Amino acid sequence: MTADTASPANGKDAAQAHDHLMRVMREKFKDLFKDTKNPLFTLTGAPELVSEYLGFAGIAAGTMDYLGMDAALDRALPPKDAPGSIPGSTLLRALVTELLSAAPAPDLREPREYFAKMPLEAFLNRDIPASALTKDAISRFLDRVQAYGPERIFTALSGAAFKNAGLTVTSCRLGSAEFALWEDPITGSGQALMAIREGKRSKSSENGDLTLLSLTDARTRIPLFALSGTAADFQPEKLPEFLRLGLPLLKEQFPDLRYLALEHRVFTPEILAAAQESGVSILMKLPNTLKCVKSLREADFADGFVSIAGLGRKTCRARFCGNTEISRIKVQLILAETEEDAEKTPKVSRFVIAAAGAADHAALEEILAPFAESPASRDMWRISRDPRIFAGSLLLSNLDRRNALLMILAAGMLVADFTEYVMKNAMERENLNMPAPDHRVNLASPGIARFKELTDNSRICMLFFFNTGNFMLPEVPDIFASIVVAMGECWLRYYQSKTYADFYSGLAAGEKTAKQEAG
Repeated sequence: MTADTASPANGKDAAQAHDHLMRVMREKFKDLFKDTKNPLFTLTGAPELVSEYLGFAGIAAGTMDYLGMDAALDRALPPKDAPGSIPGSTLLRALVTELLSAAPAPDLREPREYFAKMPLEAFLNRDIPASALTKDAISRFLDRVQAYGPERIFTALSGAAFKNAGLTVTSCRLGSAEFALWEDPITGSGQALMAIREGKRSKSSENGDLTLLSLTDARTRIPLFALSGTAADFQPEKLPEFLRLGLPLLKEQFPDLRYLALEHRVFTPEILAAAQESGVSILMKLPNTLKCVKSLREADFADGFVSIAGLGRKTCRARFCGNTEISRIKVQLILAETEEDAEKTPKVSRFVIAAAGAADHAALEEILAPFAESPASRDMWRISRDPRIFAGSLLLSNLDRRNALLMILAAGMLVADFTEYVMKNAMERENLNMPAPDHRVNLASPGIARFKELTDNSRICMLFFFNTGNFMLPEVPDIFASIVVAMGECWLRYYQSKTYADFYSGLAAGEKTAKQEAG
């Protein structure tokens, strides 16, 4: 990816096309034509060139194109239901782009300020200037999201994302992230959300923390379903209600979903019943130290099934203990029968049980996928270690808007996770390495935070020359270029000058781009 230029027109119509383009670009950059004293500008007060920052926003926009999020949201939240306003898909696209590219301190109070010096129209693929992204427009969007149901909308987005990425979901597991309300250091009011690491949820809701509980794909750990509430809303006794809401929505979007992986410590008859209602089996891993493991091994199997009975209160810390309902549950015992299978099985436990009786034997690797080793506490919001989201009083004025805003944050997680997934696969396929921050070693499988750091440090901009009407991207680092090329056209197009030349020339001529026509 080298420096290149693009001209909006050629031939006998070049002069007329140039004049049209100048009018569009002068309107876009009209603030630069007002009494400027910048010595780089011409004496007439008109700039010779302007620079607009691309940064990580092009990566975020490319991932949303790849996942088909615009069309998915327009189906879930039809634009015709809010005539005269900015389409919800456009606002979601702008907010997610800012969340990912402006981290660790995105400020959703004034998106128009963030996008003021960026080619926002091209990122959105719509002739909507940054000045249209007002607090009122975003607040109305959040109200519509809440009215339609944030969890239903998010599941529609994840369903479209996995389908467009060509991924099949067969098993899921629980995940969570907590967003605590913090005081804005400038105004002194509670206008900031801060993401706390997964697994660190508060034991009480006294501090007003908002929790995002999710069901994630067991293999990729990418969120499939998300529901917001307070920490108290997601105590173990509330999980059946959560599953009764989430699993039916997931089955609509992911018909191949068969298993829900749970820790044995939270398993209850109510959870089993909620899973059975949706035709989903429960997977649990029992440590070898539990006495119930011994009783299972010694049990008399009939047709591959066995009833847990006579466990006693000291059998294990699981909620099997002394519970007659649980003792009558039939479970399927899946053992690693060969040395090859045993090597695939987690070391702490040589088997997994599927409560509710899976009707068929899936491949052992599929069964064990939810229990693959991973850090005990992972960042669900992985774009930054310390992400603060300033949202403003209008966006956090009531609980409904907070719930809708958490759906926006969950959509940001979805895009961030898929970006990392595609990037890692592309790097592995092309045998690429990314330098560590200290440049002492090369990373074969970096996280998205490192990718964003590389992108930000590259300071990638789009240049427009008023005297010629040409667009240009200065040279970018070879490693960034190689990764983006490997990821594919969805991402590459945002780092090519032709994309911006075609888009703004199309605006000048009143034409739609191929993407706009298709949409």
